[in-house]
Amino acid sequence: MQRFILLALSVLTFTFTASGNAGTEPNDNKETQQIHGPRPDLPGKLLINLGSNYFVNAPEGMKTKVFESRPLDLYYTYHFDIPSLKLSFVPGIGFGFDRYSFKKAVGLSYETQNSVTNLVLDSIADVKVLRSKLITNYIDVPLELRFVPNLENKERSVFVGVGGSIGYLFEAHTKFKYEDDGDKKMTKQREDWNLNKIRYSVHARLGIGGFSVYYKMGLSDVFQSGKGPNGINVTANTIGISFNGF
Repeated sequence: MQRFILLALSVLTFTFTASGNAGTEPNDNKETQQIHGPRPDLPGKLLINLGSNYFVNAPEGMKTKVFESRPLDLYYTYHFDIPSLKLSFVPGIGFGFDRYSFKKAVGLSYETQNSVTNLVLDSIADVKVLRSKLITNYIDVPLELRFVPNLENKERSVFVGVGGSIGYLFEAHTKFKYEDDGDKKMTKQREDWNLNKIRYSVHARLGIGGFSVYYKMGLSDVFQSGKGPNGINVTANTIGISFNGF
């Protein structure tokens, strides 16, 4: 996951630097730049979402740990204000990194019977399981409409937002940590795991300035129809906090 986070930050940093330098004359504030370094006037904001996600209506074997099932979203957003209505339309684009840590000693695998391959949820009993996770990484396009009573001073104003997002799955893998004869080991397996390539959700947000709490409800199935583990399908919800990176 760290590799994708670094990639996301690199792409966002390049985009912000390029947009900031595009509107700067070569000799503007030259003395200030020499002292303080370049300060690009970025047109948008970096939104960072942190929280806990979980499967809805999951069977006992797919229950997740609250504090280890952590999503991380990195979104570049732009605010289009509508002063007459005290509204702000906030579209964005970025990356969503989700992880689901199973409570039980289970893992995902494929099983072939009668020439048909199905995704199954395996119980693991031959080793001491330390952690078993499903990790999914998306490119997301979030959209949000905010009511901001004090648009003239948004950095201190309370606000309420509702919106949704659509995402495209570009990578998924399982991570399995276990103990074998006293040695701690880890394995990763990259597969599509019959996951839906497209996800969509709705969310609500309450905040003040650059900080907020949010609740996101998944509307799409996590796995392809009828192809979830043991034929079971689930949706995924998230509750968390958000803040602006700059």
